[in-house]
Amino acid sequence: METSFFYDLYKIITSPALFKISETEFLLFLLGDFKDKDQYDYEDIEQFLSEHKSEATIPLSSLPKHKYSKSKQLCSDLALEDLIQIQFNKSTKEFISIKKTILKYKSEILSLYERYSIPIKSDDIDIEKSLNSLFRLCVTGLNPLLFASYKNQKLKPETLNSTLGRDEHALVLQKKLHQYHKIIISGQYGTGKTHFIKYCLNKWALKDYCYISYGTDLKSTLGQILYRNIYGYKYNDNSGYGLYNEKYSSSLLIIDNMYFSPDFSGELEYLSKMAVNMIVITVRDVPERIFHGFYLYELPPLPDDALYEIFANDSGISLEEKELKIQLSDATLNNILLVSLIAFQCRKLSTLASKTDRDTDIVKLVLSNLGSLTTHMDIDFSDNYKFKHRYSRKTLNLIGHVKSVYNLFKKSKVVEDKTKKLACETLKRLCLFGWAQLPRKFVENVLPSCNETSLYMLSEMGLITLSDKFIQLSPLISHAVFAAEKFSSVDYELISQRLLKFLQEYEQTLDTPYLSDSLLILFKSLYNEIPEQNNSGQQKTSQQFEQWQELSYLIADYYRQNSAPELAREVTELIRYPDSLKNRHNALDKLLIELCNKMLSESEFDQMPNHIATYVTMLDNLPPAYNSPDEKEKLTNLYQSASINLTALILNALDTALNFLCRFFLDEDNSDYERPKRYLSVLRSFLFSSYATQLSHKQLLFYRSCYCLIITSLLPPSPLSPEGFQQYIYTISPIVNKKYSLYGLAFVIFWQSFYSYKTADKDIFISSVIPRIIQLNETVGTCEVIPFHAFHLCLSAYIEASKVQYVFISHGILDKKSCDFFTPNILRNLFSRCNLTKKDLDELIAKTNFIFNQ
Repeated sequence: METSFFYDLYKIITSPALFKISETEFLLFLLGDFKDKDQYDYEDIEQFLSEHKSEATIPLSSLPKHKYSKSKQLCSDLALEDLIQIQFNKSTKEFISIKKTILKYKSEILSLYERYSIPIKSDDIDIEKSLNSLFRLCVTGLNPLLFASYKNQKLKPETLNSTLGRDEHALVLQKKLHQYHKIIISGQYGTGKTHFIKYCLNKWALKDYCYISYGTDLKSTLGQILYRNIYGYKYNDNSGYGLYNEKYSSSLLIIDNMYFSPDFSGELEYLSKMAVNMIVITVRDVPERIFHGFYLYELPPLPDDALYEIFANDSGISLEEKELKIQLSDATLNNILLVSLIAFQCRKLSTLASKTDRDTDIVKLVLSNLGSLTTHMDIDFSDNYKFKHRYSRKTLNLIGHVKSVYNLFKKSKVVEDKTKKLACETLKRLCLFGWAQLPRKFVENVLPSCNETSLYMLSEMGLITLSDKFIQLSPLISHAVFAAEKFSSVDYELISQRLLKFLQEYEQTLDTPYLSDSLLILFKSLYNEIPEQNNSGQQKTSQQFEQWQELSYLIADYYRQNSAPELAREVTELIRYPDSLKNRHNALDKLLIELCNKMLSESEFDQMPNHIATYVTMLDNLPPAYNSPDEKEKLTNLYQSASINLTALILNALDTALNFLCRFFLDEDNSDYERPKRYLSVLRSFLFSSYATQLSHKQLLFYRSCYCLIITSLLPPSPLSPEGFQQYIYTISPIVNKKYSLYGLAFVIFWQSFYSYKTADKDIFISSVIPRIIQLNETVGTCEVIPFHAFHLCLSAYIEASKVQYVFISHGILDKKSCDFFTPNILRNLFSRCNLTKKDLDELIAKTNFIFNQ
C-alpha cells in the first residue's frame, strides 16, 4: 500500500465534521476485515501505522495477525456506504448527510486520479464509483500501467520459426533499450523487423506496452493508443498526456511501419520528448548517430544457415543441394519475407504433387522459373496454387503476395502523388531490365522517371536494394510488378532514345560497369510488342521500328565487345525484317552481325577473309563465284532493300585482326606465318579499298597507322628510327575516344616492346615504353569496364613489355630496381574490368604468373 495515497484518501473521507474514523478503522475497512475487528489489537495496528508513516509504502503483509492475500480478494466489494455504516445506520439522517457531503468533494477525489496518474474515462464520471475504485486501488496497488490491456491479444511470434537466430539480438536490444530508452530499428522491408519485435515482447515478458502501426501522420497514429480506466473500459486520449508523465517511464510504446512520415525528422523529435520508452520501426535511412535522442539499432542479417532453416520450416522441405541454396539466395537477395513466401508456395505445390514427384524437384521448378531470363513466370497459378500466409493471413499465391506489397505502396495516400507516380514508373521500367545488378549511373541516365527521391522511396519499401553504385531487384519483385502492371512499347520510346544515346557513346566513356543480360531482357520484353503497321503512311510505326532495329544492332555489338557472343547471338536471332514495314535496314544486316559474332573465335576468324570476300563481292553488286539458291535470294533481298552499313563489320574485323596479330607474335615458337598473313590481308582489304569510306577520318587514320607500325616492325632489322616510330604514334595518339585511347596506348606499348626486343634498343624501352605503361595503368583505372579487344590488347602489351624487361635485366642491359614497374594490382585492376568467365580468368592468371616470378 502506498503510504501517501492512503493518507490522502483518509483525509477526503474524514473531511465532514460529523464523520470521525480512526486511521486504524479505515485500514481495517480497506482490508475488508472491519467486521472481524475484535480479533485485532488496535494498539498494535496504531503502532504499526506509526512505524511506517514516514516510509513510502505500508507493508501490509507484515501487519499483525493479517492475511494479506485474503484481503486482496475481499476488497473488491469496498463501498462508501459500508464505510459510513461503521458509525451510522444506513437509514439515519446522519448517514445520508455524510454521504452527500463526502461526494461533494468531487474535485478533491478526481485530483487523486491526476496526482497518481490513474487513467479515468473523461466523460460521464460517476463520482461514487470513482471513490470506491480508489478504495480498491489503495489496497491492491496503484497499478502504473499506461496502456490498454492486451491480456487476450498479447503479441507473440506465430511460430518459433520467426525467432531463428534472434536470441542474442533480443538480449542486445533489451540492453540498449534500458540504456537509451528510445530506439529506432531500421532495415529493408521483409527483413523480419516486426516479427523480431513480437518475439522480443514475448521473451521480455513485458506487461505495459502498446504496439501500433503508423498511419497517415503522427497525430492520427497516437490516436490509435488505447488506455484503460479503473473499470476496465478502454478509451482514447488525444492529448497523449500520459506519454509525457514520468510515472510511466517504464511503459513501452512501439510504432511500427513508420515509412512515409511527411516529416520524419520533426516527428522523431516530438516523440523523443515523451517519458515512455519507445521503439520506432522503419525502413527510412537514418544517420548512424543518435538521432533526436534515439539510438539506431540496425537488425543484423540472419546467417545463410538460418535462412535455409526458415525455408525448411515453412516449406517442410530441407535444402540439401548447394546449388538450390545459391538459387534461393539469388532469388530473394536473402530477404526473409521472400524466403518465407517461396517456402509457402513450395509447401502448397508439394501437397498437390504426385507421390513420385520429389520435393526438391518442386523447389527447382519454382526457383528456375523465378531465375529464368523470361519476364513472366510459367507456373500455373490457379486456385490450387493459392495458400494462406502464416503471418499476414492473406490467401494469395507467390506473386500475389509481393503484388500486395507493391499495390500497398501505390495506394498509399501519405506519399505525394507526383513523387509516388515517378517512383512507380521507375520501378516499372527497372523491371524491364530483369533483376541483374544495374549501375546507378546507367539507370539515372536511361530511365526518364528516375531520380534520387524515387530510388530512395523504392529502397525504403524494400522493393529495390540500393547502394552507392548499384540498384538491384529480386526476381520475385520483378515478376510481381510485371503481373501488376501493363506494359507497352509506346510508353518506353524515351527509354529507347536514351539507351541508343548511351550505347552510341559507350566507347567514349567506358565509365559504366558491364550490364550483364539486362539489355537482352529489355529487348526481349519490348521488341515483339512494336507494331509493324498502324496506318497507310506507316511513318510513326516505321520510325519506331527503325529505332528499335538500330538498338538491336547496338545491343548485339555491346555484348560482342564484352566477350558475350552467346548473348549477342540471342539478340541477333530476335531481329526481324517484316515485309509489311518499309525501313532503312537490310535483311543482309543479320548475316553480317552473325559474322561479327563468329569473329570472337580464332578458329572461325581463320575463315573470315573468304567469308568477307564473298560479302564484299555481293556488296559490289558483282555476280558471286557460284549461284546457289541461297545466294540468289540474298541478292534479291539486297537489290530490293535499303543500303547496308558496314561499319560494325569492318571495325570488328580490324579489332580482331589487330588482337590476333599481337597474340600470335607473343609466342616466339610460332612458325606458321600463314595466319598473320591472313590477318594482315583482312586489314588491307578494308583499309585500302573503297570500303574505307565506311569509317570516320579519325578511325581510318588510327587503323592505317597501326597497320603501318606492324609492317615496319616485322621487317628485318629495321631502317625505322625512333623518330619514325614517333610519326606513327603521333597519328594514333590524337584519338580522344577512351576505347581508342586504351587501344592506342596498348598497341604502341606492344609493338615498341617488340621492336625494342628485336633491335636490343633499351633507349626506346626506357624513354617510351615505361612512361606509356604508367599512362596505361592510369587510363585503365578511370574505366569501369574494358571491352574484349581492348582488354586483350592491354594484356598483350603488359606481357610483351614484361618479357622484354626480363630479358634486358637478365643480360645486364637494365637494372631491375630502375624499371620494375609490374605489381599484382596492375593485372588485378585490368581483369576486374572485363567480363571474363572463371575458366578464362584461370587461364589468363596461369598465363601471366610468370610476370611476377621473374
